[in-house]
Amino acid sequence: MKGIMAGQARQLLVAIDGTGGQMYGRTDTGSGGWDPIDFRRSFVRWIHDHSAIPADNRVYKPGPDLLGAECSGIAKEAIDFVKQKAAAQAGDAVILNLVGYSRGGYLAMNVARFFKDNTSVVVNYLGLFDAVGRTDFGMGPSSDFIPSNVRVAYHAWRDIKAGSRVGFGHSGTIAEAGVIYQHKEFWATHAAMGGMPWSGDEPNSIFKKDAARALTKESDTQASREVWAWMSAAARKHGILA
Repeated sequence: MKGIMAGQARQLLVAIDGTGGQMYGRTDTGSGGWDPIDFRRSFVRWIHDHSAIPADNRVYKPGPDLLGAECSGIAKEAIDFVKQKAAAQAGDAVILNLVGYSRGGYLAMNVARFFKDNTSVVVNYLGLFDAVGRTDFGMGPSSDFIPSNVRVAYHAWRDIKAGSRVGFGHSGTIAEAGVIYQHKEFWATHAAMGGMPWSGDEPNSIFKKDAARALTKESDTQASREVWAWMSAAARKHGILA
């Protein structure tokens, strides 16, 4: 059974990508403009572009730059998009679905939290691809927890022991009471978790001593496929993808 049943006009999708999206996620970049990561291949971008939700009710936000200075602006633009759509519904609640990768996952959680006490917005679905913990960058009260107003949440995260981005702490590993929450861990790079395996994100050499489990380009690519299989199945189950 698919998520909350509602008219298509009430279904919204906010998709927020990871760090570097401001630099590398633009549609006008050529083949030489995607070092280290081409966000046109990202899982979050693909979900946005191929969602079953009407195009006018979807928004894709590239992630912040390396310093994260755009975080508060990205969150505000996403919140304003939802507010505008909710205002047009003349009293009927909109059904909000969110997906996010890396810092974009952290921002998606906090967009959901913003509407915690707003009865005009029902947060139906939250899909997180290796959400990472970051400071709030002036966004006001925020949390690394999935808020209780989210109906269902899925989180695919990397195993830190694989050696990728070991300085990135996980975010969204705990859901508040009432959330239907599922998570799964993958032996993959952080880039692979977002759909861009082995893209400038090879593991730290200290973690290559275990030859039996050392990541390679091939194994990272396979792990990325497994991430997509699990997360896309969830998105289809809840009506985000057809």
